Amino acid sequence: MTKYMVAPSYQNAEIVEINEETKKAHIKEKCDRCGGLGFIVSRVENNQYIPIPVDGGVCYKCNGSGIIDRWAKAYTE
Repeated sequence: MTKYMVAPSYQNAEIVEINEETKKAHIKEKCDRCGGLGFIVSRVENNQYIPIPVDGGVCYKCNGSGIIDRWAKAYTE
């Protein structure tokens, strides 16, 4: 079995599956915009995150899930 890896920029991502025909890896990683919270924080009050007032602070990069699914190029050793 061939061992596949992804680019170093995805080193914190979890590889869900590998498509050997297209040499792509389905990865999941924590959203780098909201930090995995699913919303954008404007400030912290009494140890509680206060989201920005626009649309309840929903992060548009991950659509509020906190996780980004994507396909990335898979490399062999």
